[in-house]
Amino acid sequence: MIGKILKSGSYGSKVDYVIREKHDKKIFTPDTWKILGSRGMIGEKRSHIIASFEAQAMQNPRISNPAGHITLSFSADDKPKLSDEKMLKIALDYIKMMGLDKTQFIVVRHYETDKPHCHIVFNMVGDNGKRMESGRNRYKNQKVCEAFTASPYPSRKHPTWRNFTVLNEPKRRLKLPLRRLCATPATGTLSPLCWLRSISTSYRSIVAAHRKCRAFRSSWATTR
Repeated sequence: MIGKILKSGSYGSKVDYVIREKHDKKIFTPDTWKILGSRGMIGEKRSHIIASFEAQAMQNPRISNPAGHITLSFSADDKPKLSDEKMLKIALDYIKMMGLDKTQFIVVRHYETDKPHCHIVFNMVGDNGKRMESGRNRYKNQKVCEAFTASPYPSRKHPTWRNFTVLNEPKRRLKLPLRRLCATPATGTLSPLCWLRSISTSYRSIVAAHRKCRAFRSSWATTR
């Protein structure tokens, strides 16, 4: 599975694209797309979807282009196995893992291509009125997609869309202790880490001396 975060825009433009409102009706007939699921909508008509998005976006008018858009694409070999129910299940799991389950969204599947795919249009304004930052997190999107496919670590268990072990791994720690990173007795020079420490220490001493000088000048001026 490949997840692609697209450029944000207005609710009207995003909804019109996924439901083929502005496309040629002779080519993109109603059976070329389908709304698989939604959250926080008052209906499935175009006007109902846009009105639902805009009503929640009024909680935070500072967010420009509040319509988020993500596509989930699969291999053509998976088309016979991907029913609408299974694609919706995968899309809902993806939304939850991305942290977008606390905002409005619609999941629309397109059928006109050989590669099965669906579109997720969501509200960048969450239910609490705050911005959904995870909707722009491409690094998190990559990790979530890796959890739906084979693991990049061959020595570990390959997770599937039912097993998200890759996302729960702790951050890797440095193998060497900090004192070994600073000590370089063979060369007699400081390591880059120690150079950074010495520079920061020198900067703090300069700032402290400057403050003392200003205090002395102000006190000397008042005594004159």
